[in-house]
Parts: sequence; structure tokens; C-alpha cells
Amino acid sequence: MKILLIAALLAAALPALAQTAPADATFRGAVKVGTIESSVGDGSSAIFLTDSEVGRKILAVCKVDDQCEVTGAVTGTPAQLVSVSDVRLLAPDASRSSVLETPSFVVRIKVRCPEGNVTCEDVVYTGKSKKNGKSVSVMGRTLHAACADGNTPCRFQGYTFDTGNINYTVLEEGELIVTKDGKTLVREKGNWK
Repeated sequence: MKILLIAALLAAALPALAQTAPADATFRGAVKVGTIESSVGDGSSAIFLTDSEVGRKILAVCKVDDQCEVTGAVTGTPAQLVSVSDVRLLAPDASRSSVLETPSFVVRIKVRCPEGNVTCEDVVYTGKSKKNGKSVSVMGRTLHAACADGNTPCRFQGYTFDTGNINYTVLEEGELIVTKDGKTLVREKGNWK
């Protein structure tokens, strides 16, 4: 009897012992919320307990179906988030029109490249001043951080638009920056609608 009990305890303990130590990972995509378990990510995704510290951190920033980026420690297969170091709400799906509203401007971004392109050189910025109603429309491109090789585009950062000496930059986090000849004219944080 004792041997059977020890064997049963070992069988229960071995899977836990075989688990690897948590590893840091980043997941980007839609947040799906369930009663007990939720997930974040498209393609490569991670699960987390809805009513946990991890769940509360994620859901304080991201709501159901929001596009988010979550970085944290994961274990197991499927990947389960056991701690979270960063949660960011991302711009709406770049294949559609996105609207950013700041205190002084309403900016519409339209990406006109096929879905699946990493970069896009065919992006339209239309900005309208809330103060005087004037608007401007400019062509631009997506903005990415470079990978380790210094050339390959990696993480999406936002959009950039040039009209000679004026540059309009719209960051993924919802910041609008307008510069003229290198001097900042506008720097406003807004919300994606």
C-alpha cells in the first residue's frame, strides 16, 4: 500500500518538476476574456487566469477584443503568463482606418497596403484642428524599430509623414508629434477611437 501511495505521489509531482523555469516573452494581439481563463495574442498567444494579479494588470489596460502587447514571464504549453512586466494598448488594426483624438486634433490614419505586409509606404494622414477646423492630408509610411541586424524592420512603432520641412509622427501609443525644421510644434497624447 505504501509503495502505491509513493508511486502516486511521484506521478503527481513529476510533471511539476519537469516544468521549465519561467521565461520572458511578449505577446501581441486581441485580448479574449473568459470566466476563468483569458488569453492575449494572435497566432502565438498566452493564457492567464482572469481573476488573478496578472489578469487584473492586463484588464486594467486592455478590454475584450482590444489589440494589446503584453510582456511577462510564461511557463508551460500552452504558454501561461505567471507575471506581467508591461501592458500596452495598441493602435487599432492597421489594415483599416484608425482615428486618434488628441486635445487639439482629430487624426485619421488609413493604411492602404495589403494585410500581412510588415511595412507600408502607402499610408494617408488626415489631421483636422479642433480649434480652427483646418485640415491637412499627407502621404507617409509605417515606422518600425530595426531588428538586431540594423536593417530588417521589427517592432511596429507608428507612422511618419513628411511634407518638405514639416513632419507628422503618430506613435502607436497615441502620441502626435508635429515638427517643422526639427523644432517641435505639437506634442500631444491622445486616444485611439
